[in-house]
Amino acid sequence: MSGQSIADARRRCLKTLVVTGAVLAVGWGAPRRASAQALPQVAANDPAAKALSYVPQAAASKNSAHKAGADCAACRFYRGKPDHAAGLCPLFPGKEVKAGGWCQAFTAK
Repeated sequence: MSGQSIADARRRCLKTLVVTGAVLAVGWGAPRRASAQALPQVAANDPAAKALSYVPQAAASKNSAHKAGADCAACRFYRGKPDHAAGLCPLFPGKEVKAGGWCQAFTAK
């Protein structure tokens, strides 16, 4: 093999690896995004919700520890996007919390 054909073979191999890696990354990421959108919301009767005094609407909270503006969207644990009505919280694994919700574990960002 000449030096030129070896270089061409290397380029083809690298291109194939890059394209394959990109396809795999996109393919594995899609199911995770889809499953995150399909998660149930935390119910008021959920044991974790009761333990943390979670309420889906912080403005409606009668808990004396709740302060105005201290809702899930402003909490450091909240993993939702600013324009979404709900997002993930590690305190409630496998479930979403309302962006306007509140619980006793609230910690400002």
